[in-house]
Amino acid sequence: MLKILLDNNAIDKVQHNLDFIKENRHKLDIYVPRSVMGEACENKSYNPTWNVISLLKADVKYLPDAIFVFGYSRLDGEACFGSEEVGEVYKNILNQNKSNIVDAVIATTAVANDCILITEDKKLYNKMKNFGYKVMNFAELQETITSLHDKN
Repeated sequence: MLKILLDNNAIDKVQHNLDFIKENRHKLDIYVPRSVMGEACENKSYNPTWNVISLLKADVKYLPDAIFVFGYSRLDGEACFGSEEVGEVYKNILNQNKSNIVDAVIATTAVANDCILITEDKKLYNKMKNFGYKVMNFAELQETITSLHDKN
């Protein structure tokens, strides 16, 4: 079973590959963090209703963010005050001008929950790879699932 966490740009891939996800549901444990869910609901260019419906159809589970970032995280009782190790992941992903706080929170949540981050963001993907964190794009996920199918 692959434990994956979807980045906001991977939700679009889920929408367009819903049949594939449903067929392989028994091989996947799919999660989405609060920060991604918030963006999926607020992003008008991606049709928020369809985003949520697609996630429900794909049997996606919700995870709270693994780190609390002052001035960014919502005080909803869900965000965690991360451990030193979790904070290290956040610092590794965050860029110098701190313009990618959302990416850093998503990556931190994936690592803290031992998930493979599924993202189409090349910068985030490369940064995750460089630090040895688990990451795939959607095409790699499909290849991995297909190879699991071929072995069985």
